[in-house]
Amino acid sequence: MAMEREDGVDPSKRKILFGDTGSGTNDASAPYQIASILIQAEPKNMPAIRQRFSPVSSIEFHDAPGIGKLIATIETRNDHELVEFVDLFEQTPGVMSVALVYHQIDDGGDDA
Repeated sequence: MAMEREDGVDPSKRKILFGDTGSGTNDASAPYQIASILIQAEPKNMPAIRQRFSPVSSIEFHDAPGIGKLIATIETRNDHELVEFVDLFEQTPGVMSVALVYHQIDDGGDDA
């Protein structure tokens, strides 16, 4: 098991949280992926959860109906990054559960 730093982030996950996601994110030929996840957390921790992920431009938060619920929309260029983000949310203090509710892969083809 990886040791966490003072900020609570597993060192093996720091790159994706703080912007160094590698060439997969910038590869224009890679499929574009969008996912929505439902985060259930202690209501008092919601501001800290939003703050922790605020540096990540590929995550957008939306309020969800109900106390202690938050929806995050995540845009990535590969499955690995998406899984890493879900893992980071699961490791966030105060988060009780994370559920993938939507996932779409767009290869850029014209379906019309």
